[in-house]
Amino acid sequence: MKTLVKIGILIEFTLGFASVFFLWVFALLISPMSLVNTIEGSAPDHIIVLPLLVFLGGLGLWGVSQLTIKLVRPSFHLKNARRIKFFLIAGLSALSFFGYLVNISSTKGIAIVLLPAIVTVHFCYLSRGYLWGNTVNKKVK
Repeated sequence: MKTLVKIGILIEFTLGFASVFFLWVFALLISPMSLVNTIEGSAPDHIIVLPLLVFLGGLGLWGVSQLTIKLVRPSFHLKNARRIKFFLIAGLSALSFFGYLVNISSTKGIAIVLLPAIVTVHFCYLSRGYLWGNTVNKKVK
């Protein structure tokens, strides 16, 4: 892979996940406070899922960062493609549930939810040989 393509992949990752990463860090910081408020009974009903969203979002960010490293350095060894797929599904589910909870209607809000999903699908397409196994050139017995 050419250096220019690798730089493009890194730029796509940065632009696609910068806002989600900052929201995740912010949610990670307020997650203990939301748990305490939930136990005390002073929190809104939807705030109880914040720790779950933080956990699933963290898995998704980890999965897409591992996939990005695999795209940039194909010799990078990842143990299990099934685990990466699970992480990506967890992240996409957290992202979609976040979009549902916040009831995103503005253009900026739609970009925060859709841009990471589009980048994730694009990276899955680029690494389809790793994720689903390349059977195009294998001999059939």
